Amino acid sequence: MSESKIIPIFPINITMNNIGRDFTEDELNCFSKHKKSVKKAISNSFTTNNNILDELELKNIKKFILENLNFYLRKVISPISKDNELYLTESWITKTNKSEHHHTHSHANSVISGVLYLKTINKDSITLYSPHRPRIDISRDNKTKDYNNLEVLVRKGDLILFPSTLMHSVKTNVTDDERVSLAFNSFIKGTISTMLLNQLSLK
Repeated sequence: MSESKIIPIFPINITMNNIGRDFTEDELNCFSKHKKSVKKAISNSFTTNNNILDELELKNIKKFILENLNFYLRKVISPISKDNELYLTESWITKTNKSEHHHTHSHANSVISGVLYLKTINKDSITLYSPHRPRIDISRDNKTKDYNNLEVLVRKGDLILFPSTLMHSVKTNVTDDERVSLAFNSFIKGTISTMLLNQLSLK
């Protein structure tokens, strides 16, 4: 009897890019201004302003993010569609200090979510969880690789985009440094076919 084949299907696509420059003085001042007005989340804190990228000082960062969002739309979601685009619905800054973390969560009412890293810590990362992970966790030895999540290493200036339904988290900050990121959600506008709705799982 022949051995069964394992055939991976339905991959989850993410994209990564780096802004490729230092943040300007105006951008840094804008970040600092908003970091003074935060509210406590479950395990870290975020700015009270949830439209950070509407600030004039951040127009170049906003342009960079929108270009990457629509690259994702064209290359991953709908390569043949040309009458629609992704736009930002909200954006905010998240702070994670020593002993804080970001709980496992996903983003509702959004197509693609993302994070731009403003200030990273040593061995900084984001953990993404497979939507196909088994419902039953069978005990394994410590040498077994866990394929149900992926820890993606990040550095200052990195931009990561992923489907908003994808669960993700951030490990506890064990350093004395502050971890700062700019997160955002997006939605689609323009002509939306039945096929595209199915691809976006919005129907």
